[in-house]
Order: sequence, then C-alpha cells, then structure tokens
Amino acid sequence: MASEILATMSKDPDEIARFLSRRRYERDREHERAVLRDEGLEEGLTKGRAEGLTKAARNFLADGESIDRVMRLTGLSKTELESLL
Repeated sequence: MASEILATMSKDPDEIARFLSRRRYERDREHERAVLRDEGLEEGLTKGRAEGLTKAARNFLADGESIDRVMRLTGLSKTELESLL
C-alpha cells in the first residue's frame, strides 16, 4: 500500500521522508494504544479476580466456614481473611 501511495506522490525526497516519518509515527502511536489497552484489560481482570475472591471469602466466613478452610478455598492469607471480619 505504501509503495502505491509513494508512486503517486511527488518524487521530492523531503516529501517522501515526511510521509514515511508520519507513517512510522502513526504506527508507533497505534502500538502504544494497543499496549496500554492490553495493560488496562489485564489490570481490570486482576482487580476483578481479587474482588471476586474477597466477596467469596466474606460469604464463606458469613456462613460460618473456618478461616483455615476459607484460606484453602480462596488462596487468601490469614491476615487478609482476618481483615474481612
């Protein structure tokens, strides 16, 4: 595609350089947006999982499950569970 565009453009080296520079810039910006989007999704998933485990632990504890059992079921530490009481 770029070669087709270049073929119709001026043969001026400065114009070609500006065009290529702009294309690189646009590609770099799109890559940055993709990386940030992926990082945001991962952060959201991690936060959601943690909130889900905390909610489950609260429910287990409210139903009278022992801290040791809830630790095994959720993977949360004793300190984390005690902070929910």
